[in-house]
Amino acid sequence: MMTPNVKKIISATCTTVLILLTAQIGLCAETSLSLDAALPALPIVAGLTQEIEIRVIAPDLAPGEKIDVRLNAESEWGMLLIGGTPTRSGVVKCVSDIPERISYRWSGAIPISAPVIERITAEISWPKVSADVEFQVGMDLRISDIILPEEVTAGKFNPIDIILHDAFNPNIDVVSILSNAGIQPEVALSIVADSPNNPVAVVSDPVARKFFEGERGSFTDISYPAQKFVSGSLALDLDEHVIWRTSSGRMTGLIPPAIGRYHIEAVLKSNAGGLPIKHWTSPPFEAEGKRPGRDDLPDLIAATLEVMSGIDWSTAARARDEIKPLLTRGETTSAVESLGVYLHMVFSSSPANMFGRYVNALSATGHSMEELVVFLRALVRGYGSHGVLLVTKSGVLSWSATASDKTPLKSEPAGIVYENERFIAIPFEIGGNFTLRINGSNIGDVSLWKIIPLGVNAKKYLKGAWAKEIFVNTQELTPPPQNVKFN
Repeated sequence: MMTPNVKKIISATCTTVLILLTAQIGLCAETSLSLDAALPALPIVAGLTQEIEIRVIAPDLAPGEKIDVRLNAESEWGMLLIGGTPTRSGVVKCVSDIPERISYRWSGAIPISAPVIERITAEISWPKVSADVEFQVGMDLRISDIILPEEVTAGKFNPIDIILHDAFNPNIDVVSILSNAGIQPEVALSIVADSPNNPVAVVSDPVARKFFEGERGSFTDISYPAQKFVSGSLALDLDEHVIWRTSSGRMTGLIPPAIGRYHIEAVLKSNAGGLPIKHWTSPPFEAEGKRPGRDDLPDLIAATLEVMSGIDWSTAARARDEIKPLLTRGETTSAVESLGVYLHMVFSSSPANMFGRYVNALSATGHSMEELVVFLRALVRGYGSHGVLLVTKSGVLSWSATASDKTPLKSEPAGIVYENERFIAIPFEIGGNFTLRINGSNIGDVSLWKIIPLGVNAKKYLKGAWAKEIFVNTQELTPPPQNVKFN
């Protein structure tokens, strides 16, 4: 016969067991575990790791209480960095509903012929809960096609689209993978003449030629970008093709120097692992004669339309159709202002940078600075929200510019300031005030023109070995009056 004390002990023990059992049943019913990998595919490049997120949902855990989750990488060469130590398997302590992240890296050879499918598993011993996640290790980025215009025109810039894909998995989202990983594929293009005899040379528009080559580019007579590797990024076009774009925003294309038969040689440095260099050769194509379009238009207008045509032919055609009646009626200023509206449409992806490139390219026309300023004065009224500061180079020994937030304004290709043998062009968005510092060379005068939609401010400094600091208010015109008369 049990004593009362023994009964109490048994009763307490049973109650404890019941409470524990209830808690365990609750955990088992409510605890969940999930794994997520940041990248669906891991490019094998130095220093790049995959991030694995572990999330445990266990409502019955006390706040801050941790539960052990055992992780395992199933491949032989996959390493989990747990506590700073690389290991194929280890325990991570997790708090309920607070994600825990660890890094994964690949320590084996770079996959060349096929990817590795890595599987990471996670397990909680009690309650028995498990999860896993899979991702691709290795990429094989390649050029699959280069799309040319229906008609390739000799002596003109012909935009092209470079189509890429991952040969290991053509359906994988290479755009977001490379963007998130900070990887910039590099492409070098050249066009090779297949015509055996004397080609018929054509004359290209000097402004378009200068615009598309870039001031620091290495444009040659037969190709663009002239067998030089150019870094870029990937994007999706309207047809969901993965296309390559230059990092600087420069259009990709070619300028055949003469009528004849050609093919494209392309080289890709994917910088995403796999084979380091991939080559691609296009089928042959014909470059035809000069396309119509100038229609005896004024030189600067025709050159601007030529630049626009190299980027967006349909918008350039609409602009030409709209301004021709205005020119016929003698409304040149209105025509140029309308041209500015369409130019902004074409440059909308990078309106300040592209406008600076365009203004820089106008130096190839041979027009005087005063003529260019008159033209730009009307153009920016249509372009809107942006302007440009022009500084003649003849009397400048050195210069620097700083935005209002103290950020230096640099020359391209790193920045948006363009220099040529005649002038410095600093494009800006209205409201983006900056300070310009100039040291005079004592060789020539220095003239400045601030061109904004409201009009033009001009200033002239006589030659000398002076130093000037000039605050550029981009939002309004300021006295004193202009030193140069404009029509």
